[in-house]
Amino acid sequence: MRIALRSPLSFMLFVALLAVAIPAAVALARTPSNVRANLDSDARAETVRAAHLSGGWVRLQVRDRRSGKTVITWLSPKARRMSALDVADVTGDGRKDVWYVARTTRKAPARTVAALLSWNGRHAGSLFRYDSRRSSLRKRWAGSRVELVQVSGANAGATEIRVVERERLANKTTRDVATYYRLSGGKFVAYTPSSDATVQGADGSVTKVGAAGRSTPATAAPVAGATPPAAPPAAPSGPGTPASGKPAGLTAPPEPSVSSPSVFVAPNGNDGAACSAGAPCATFDRAYHVAKPGQLVQVAGGTYGVQDMTADSSKSATGAVVVFRPAPGASVKTGEVHCGKYAGDLGPNQVELADMTTGDVLTQRCNGFTLRRVTMAGGVFVDGSTRFSMVGGSMGPGHNYHPDVQVVNGSVPHDVLFEGVRFHDWTHDDTNVHMECLQVSDVVNFTLRNSTFENCDTFDLHVDGTVSGPVQNVVIENNTFRPSTDHSGATPAYYGLSVRDGLGVMIRNNASDQAFALPSSSDTVQNWTVANNAAVLGSNQCDNRIAFSHNLWTDATCGSTDRKGASGFVNAGNNDYRPASGSKMLNGGDPALSTQYDLRGKARDATPDIGPYEGQ
Repeated sequence: MRIALRSPLSFMLFVALLAVAIPAAVALARTPSNVRANLDSDARAETVRAAHLSGGWVRLQVRDRRSGKTVITWLSPKARRMSALDVADVTGDGRKDVWYVARTTRKAPARTVAALLSWNGRHAGSLFRYDSRRSSLRKRWAGSRVELVQVSGANAGATEIRVVERERLANKTTRDVATYYRLSGGKFVAYTPSSDATVQGADGSVTKVGAAGRSTPATAAPVAGATPPAAPPAAPSGPGTPASGKPAGLTAPPEPSVSSPSVFVAPNGNDGAACSAGAPCATFDRAYHVAKPGQLVQVAGGTYGVQDMTADSSKSATGAVVVFRPAPGASVKTGEVHCGKYAGDLGPNQVELADMTTGDVLTQRCNGFTLRRVTMAGGVFVDGSTRFSMVGGSMGPGHNYHPDVQVVNGSVPHDVLFEGVRFHDWTHDDTNVHMECLQVSDVVNFTLRNSTFENCDTFDLHVDGTVSGPVQNVVIENNTFRPSTDHSGATPAYYGLSVRDGLGVMIRNNASDQAFALPSSSDTVQNWTVANNAAVLGSNQCDNRIAFSHNLWTDATCGSTDRKGASGFVNAGNNDYRPASGSKMLNGGDPALSTQYDLRGKARDATPDIGPYEGQ
């Protein structure tokens, strides 16, 4: 499976024109390529322009009269025509926002993209984005539309967004599935209007929410009301717990103790066989259904195709693990592994794959799925699953798509752990493809520990709550982030580590020779600790909502115990982030907030070093 969030498809731009004084009044503009509006309340109007360039490229540009700067967003290559563009105060904060909705001209299927950008006089900030290619309806998806609407009883002064996706049903009919978004915490998040609410649309028509199809599609989890959900209880302490006993993320599941194999799989097996040593079965799915909880499935050496693993009602989410391991000395290679055959399916409970090479791994609402020392020639997609762990191994390469942790069918992933993983070589040559080695879109309880990132286009790791509100209970510790790259020739590299919102976030003992990206003033920040990191950071990124402690930044001291200056890595260009002799990292960490062990498993002493390594 290859998932590209922004593929280079041609599209026609249209936009909903919103009357500022009466947010409910939404109309369509037809042909303007220029609009002027006072976007930053400085008594001067800015120019918003959609321009056609040579080769079919189209750019959206906003020129700020006060600063004289122009912000340019590339919309699409090979666009056929531009139909409309406008600005409106969608958020009701007195400032106008740039709003556009685009559709491709491709028929199989036509793609819809929408964006709502705020403007503060210096740069544009994303309030809402939607791309129908991300729909978890996948092959069942038949089309979508995005509208500005006004829902009765909504936030005063703000206009909602309605996304209507058309789903193909088994009997070849379709149904419309609507999701509503309202402003919450500086972003638009999904919510469920009351059953008696009415909606005024772009054409002025008024309908009841129920009549408009008030249900939640696979791309979004409903948010009750306009406030973020309460954080769940703290996760159990993991290997990174410091001597003080402060919780520090999820614990890697212990490796199951299994002796002799009970079930057998071979490339030349037969799923009609008994799955015995003399009569092996052919697929992981058949073996899983035959195996009893706690048994070992021995996989004969060779190459296997795509493995679709389906749920088994006889195996509970709290039972013993069914373990798949290669036969002694054997080399096993599979195609894609699907824990749950289709998007939104319930996948099998309590499965571990160990010591093999796979293609992409997709977990669809699975509970207790572990990859141990797996070499993944592709990426992982944690779609609404619970207790997913990748321990050891590597992920990559990948091209023009990226791994993701995301909502599926309203299920938010819980308890997701990556520990000791090498993320590498995720690149793109398409300027409309958003890239990173790992994107975490929505999650509750996420831990990234003792891992490395290298040769990642645009971002190494990007964490930003989308359809389910801010991410919750995030621990990022003992990792190294090589500077992000770009292979497209036009899209800039941005950041190694990027964490943009969250309720309960700890970022500690990480290192990078590229800047971290932290939340903006409009992002949700609650209970953040950033400690013992060594990276590039400017004073403009300091945030009084975050507790900074004993970090070493190149150009800032965000907390009273932070240090400022060169990091002094042994050889960052060669991915060696150990503190060199004389480095300010040495003995500079906070003992109460340091990890107990470094990236290599070495115990830290009473005066710990900043960063992921303790000494040489």
